Amino acid sequence: MTYTREQLESLLALEDFHDIYAQADALRRETVGDVVHIRALLEFSNHCKRLCTYCGLNATDQKLSRFRMDPRDMIATAQEAARAGYRTIVLQSGEDPWYTPDRIGDIVKQIKKTGMAITLSCGEFPEDGTAARTVICLNTKHPTQRSMPPCTPTAPWTRAWRACER
Repeated sequence: MTYTREQLESLLALEDFHDIYAQADALRRETVGDVVHIRALLEFSNHCKRLCTYCGLNATDQKLSRFRMDPRDMIATAQEAARAGYRTIVLQSGEDPWYTPDRIGDIVKQIKKTGMAITLSCGEFPEDGTAARTVICLNTKHPTQRSMPPCTPTAPWTRAWRACER
């Protein structure tokens, strides 16, 4: 379905969205069916080396009580999620240098034995194919904002974009 700008403006001006919701529901049912896929989310660390001023995990936040899961506990939790029927797990954290690429790779390899797909959301890591997906946050700002400070002095976005293209 393709709409012109005028058609979209007309739809957004409606008082009653019932017909629009019905069309969206029919398209969803036709495209993906009535099954809901739920992902397990494992927050394994809130340590972060980045200085993103908008983020609650900012490295300079001294008030935040920091935690870090042991890799064995991460693997056991993922195994429990697999037994509960989850087919995908998201491993999420700040960009914590304690979790080196090798350490994350070892954890991911153990979790892959469960058959679950794995998404990493824990900073930038080398592209080695261990995870099914990688979440990379690229921050933007509205032109009227004065500035959006970078998270780091250098931002290797080229590698991030390559990871997104996989």
